[in-house]
This record gives sequence, structure tokens and C-alpha cells, in this order.
Amino acid sequence: MNIKAFAVAGLILAVTALHYGSVSDHSAFHLLHRELYFIPILLAGFWFGLKISLITSLAITVLYLPPMLAGKMIHDTPFTVIAQLVMFNVVALLIGMLEDRRAKEQERVLGAERLAVLGRAAAAIGLEVKDVAVALRRLVSEENEFHNSKLKQDVLGEIDRLDRLLAALVRFIPARHVPSTSLNVNDIVAASANRLKDMGFKAGVAIQLDVDPAGCRTRAVSEDFGGIIDALLKNAIEVSPPGEVVTLATRLQGAVCQITVRDNGPGIAPEHRDMIFKPFFSTKPGGQGLTLASTKKFLSDIGGDMTVESEQGKGAAFHMHIPRERVGDDPLYGVKSNQDG
Repeated sequence: MNIKAFAVAGLILAVTALHYGSVSDHSAFHLLHRELYFIPILLAGFWFGLKISLITSLAITVLYLPPMLAGKMIHDTPFTVIAQLVMFNVVALLIGMLEDRRAKEQERVLGAERLAVLGRAAAAIGLEVKDVAVALRRLVSEENEFHNSKLKQDVLGEIDRLDRLLAALVRFIPARHVPSTSLNVNDIVAASANRLKDMGFKAGVAIQLDVDPAGCRTRAVSEDFGGIIDALLKNAIEVSPPGEVVTLATRLQGAVCQITVRDNGPGIAPEHRDMIFKPFFSTKPGGQGLTLASTKKFLSDIGGDMTVESEQGKGAAFHMHIPRERVGDDPLYGVKSNQDG
């Protein structure tokens, strides 16, 4: 417990001592002591939010009742007692809700600022890093002095890793125009499944396609969006044990095309679910923690979203919601992914 929690608990005990010490013929003191209970309730709400605020008000409710039930406060009627108890909890509810809302809004603003800074940084270094990666790849491919073929493959693998990191960073760059091309998301996911089938075969994990028979067309993304699906599909294959199935599905849902990547891995721990879309957070050894964060940012930029459902020990499903094409649609705006397929 920190000092604020001790302060709230101390105030409750102090006011309760005054409350119990009030004699029945000193109604003014009793009323004053009763109102003092609002101080710890307000502090708990402002400092800790809704949950602790309600726990505080309920604790005060329990502490407030015994003298009333014993009939020691003869100037209080049952109606005034009930009204006071209701007021304790209503104030706790309102203050706690307002504080939780304020904290969420503050977190949203801070998150947007962090993403904006990351976007500016990505824009500043993206092209330079890409040029370096291209030059290194060309140098390694042309170099005949590699006596160890494994070493050459390791170097190329690290360059691929740099490319993937760059692709994730690029998705943080503020939105730019996407070509007005009508695409069927079924084609995008089928191409991604085809590219990754060998990886799945080597890992003993099958890739199962489950596409909407009606299809779903969109102008919000380019064909390069397949690189994002590739990254999620790779993660799903890596976390799924041999013999399991990774599902890649599409659905037409109202105004959006939904693409789902579902794995049969260990799932996401409850304490990590609020963190997985934050930049640089990763539970994967050696992971950069950018794929999910940059994908959610990209989808948000084009008017879509990304959500996750997971039960620990039973895998996870990542849902990408993309604005679908409708008659008369103008080209939408978003970030073109440069991730390799």
C-alpha cells in the first residue's frame, strides 16, 4: 500500500472514531462527522478511480450503520440514514467514473502523442535505413568471399529482419494516399496463405483458409497489405505447436471487411491484453513489439480497427477491420505498407 492508501484508510478510521463518539444529544457534531466521510470517498475516487472509490464507500456504509441500528442516533430517521448511505455510494460512483474516464482520455492523448513522435522519427530515418538495407543485400549477394554458406544465410536473415522492422516503422508514418484500386480481401489472404505454406509445413502447422463466399471488396488498402497479414500469420505459426491449425478467415460485416488470424498457441495472459498494441511491448524473445502496434495504427488511419480475443491456454484471434468498398466510394486514405511478402 502507498501513502495515499494509508491516508484514505486513516481518514476513514478517524471519522469513524468521531462518528462513534458522538452522543445522541449533539446532533450538530453528528451531522458534521457524517459529512466528513465524503473526504476519503472523494480522495479515493480522484486517486484510485471507480473500483477503489466504491470499495471505500461500501466500507464506510458498513461502518456507519451500527450506531444507527443500535438506536443511538435518535435524531436520524430510517429515511435519512438510507438517503445518506445512498449518497455515499452515488458520490463514489460518479467521482470514480469521471476519474476513470479522465485517465483513459489522458492515456489516449499520450498514446497519440507517442505515435506521432514515432511517426516523425520513422519518416526521418525510414528512407535512409531502407537504402542501407538494399545496399547491404546487394553487397552480400555479390560478395564471393563467403566461404561459409551458413554465415551468408545468417547475414541475409538479419537483413530480412531489418526489412521487417523497417516495414513496421513505416506504418507509423502519417497517412498518405492509397491508389484507388478495388481489391477483394479473399485474394489478399489467399496470396498470404500461399506465401507462408512452406513455413507452416516445416513447423508442422497447417494453414486453413475460411473465406466469405460472397467476398468483400475494399479501396482502403493496396496489395501490399498482404505484408501485414504475412507478419501476423508468421507469428501465429510460430506460437502454434506442431500438429495444430492456424486459421485465416474473412467475413463481410456491415461496413467493414474483417480478416481474422487465429492461432492455437498459449494465448495472451490477462495482464498483457491491455499492453499488446503498445509500441515496443513484446513477450516474444527478441521481438521488437512493433507489428501489432503499427498494424493497429495503420488500420486506425484508414478508418478501421484491430481487436483481439484470447483465452489463456486456448490461443488468440486477431481481427482486422477494414472499411469495405461501396457504390460511389471515393478513394480512402491510409498508409501503404512496404512489408515484403
